Amino acid sequence: MLLRDRLWAGLESKVAGVRWNGDPSRLLSNTLNAEFVDVAGEVLVQALDLEGVAVSAGAACHSGSIEPSKVLSAMGRTPEQARGSLRFSVGWGVDEAQIDQVVGLLGSLVPRVRSAHAP
Repeated sequence: MLLRDRLWAGLESKVAGVRWNGDPSRLLSNTLNAEFVDVAGEVLVQALDLEGVAVSAGAACHSGSIEPSKVLSAMGRTPEQARGSLRFSVGWGVDEAQIDQVVGLLGSLVPRVRSAHAP
């Protein structure tokens, strides 16, 4: 829970237009699902993968699917919002330095992806 919360706090402070997906009272202690407004989640997945960071767009049970998450859709997210969401899992082997690295990467990647895809 501490690492997940550190990740969220870092994202909130370093990335404009980030939104927590889910009910804060009903969370898994090691999982964060966040929407990056006006960003294609798959682009971030690929960019983070090139940096050695494993994240997922969509639900765990639908890895590799290009369809928006049914869970996020059921929560009222639009297909675009769902496609802009990433799932982060933290646990064994993950430390604070790695969390801070991911926050730093997203702090620079998200604005670049937005500007590259701006109309």
